[in-house]
Amino acid sequence: MDAQVPGGMLSNLHSQLKGQGKLDLMPQILEEIPRVRADAGYIPLVTPTSQIVGTQASLNVMTGQRYSMITSEFKNIMLGKYGRLPGPANPDVVAKCSPDGIIYDQRPGEYAEKTDMAKVIADAGPVLHTKQDMLLYLLFPQPAKTFLTKKYAAKIA
Repeated sequence: MDAQVPGGMLSNLHSQLKGQGKLDLMPQILEEIPRVRADAGYIPLVTPTSQIVGTQASLNVMTGQRYSMITSEFKNIMLGKYGRLPGPANPDVVAKCSPDGIIYDQRPGEYAEKTDMAKVIADAGPVLHTKQDMLLYLLFPQPAKTFLTKKYAAKIA
């Protein structure tokens, strides 16, 4: 069987199915993964897309009906929110992902919320000292604030 599944993805899938008591579904899911990947324009199976494709394939098998439930991450892939797919997507699946027909065809960053830097600086307080601090805070606000507060404790006090 050629399931086109990377080793890490395979071991994660095995572990998750075993934990749910559904390990018997593994062969069907392994058959479904290449079909889901084809529907998604042959997206590469690397983190995080491998997990997204694997989850969607699992849902397809577990529900007994392909794409009766679709994860938001899979919808975002199909609709272009994460960028252009490497090949053409299955138009029937795209229609299920976007009943209103909205497709994102610009750079993914065009759809990101705009950042109010004045608010970010005000919220961060006195912990931002470098551009790296700012980037860390923008990506992970709460953990960064805790980390940076400890890092600069002497300067802040």
